[in-house]
This record gives sequence, C-alpha cells and structure tokens, in this order.
Amino acid sequence: MRDAPTVWPAQNQALRTRTPKHLDSISIIANGQKKSARAGCPLPEFLAELRLEPERVVVERNGAALTPAEARATMLAEGDRLEIVRLVPGG
Repeated sequence: MRDAPTVWPAQNQALRTRTPKHLDSISIIANGQKKSARAGCPLPEFLAELRLEPERVVVERNGAALTPAEARATMLAEGDRLEIVRLVPGG
C-alpha cells in the first residue's frame, strides 16, 4: 500500500486561499453586448483587452460621459453599461 502524498502547510494554505475564476469576474454591457471583465478591472485595461487605445475613445459609463482623467481612474463594477465611441481624425 502506498502512502498518501504529503501536503505541506504552505501548499494547503495556498489551496484554501485561491478564489475560483468565476468569482473573480463581473458582467458588464459594452456597446449593447454582454462582456466579462476581471472584478475591479481598470477601464483602460478593459479597453486594451478590446484592442482599443484608451486615448482614442470616448466612454460613457452608466449614462455619464467620462473625461479622460475620469476614464483613467475608473474601475469597472458589476452591471456597468458602457458606450464606447472611437475618435476618428478628419471626421
């Protein structure tokens, strides 16, 4: 009969403190489409994941247009509704 594998306290602690992936994500609506994001994800990081350059878009969050400074400081929350408009030079 084989001995059971040893689980050291540090390994055991790491196993207990991991959060399941589904608890780390939030649901938001971006341009009418349901999207997932990491809980507490900064807006610029979310935009980068969409392959958008934060300095080349205007974002409305929950009905309010964000200034560039506000957009840089915004952390996404469950249920946020975003409208993202790309700025195109020369109109």
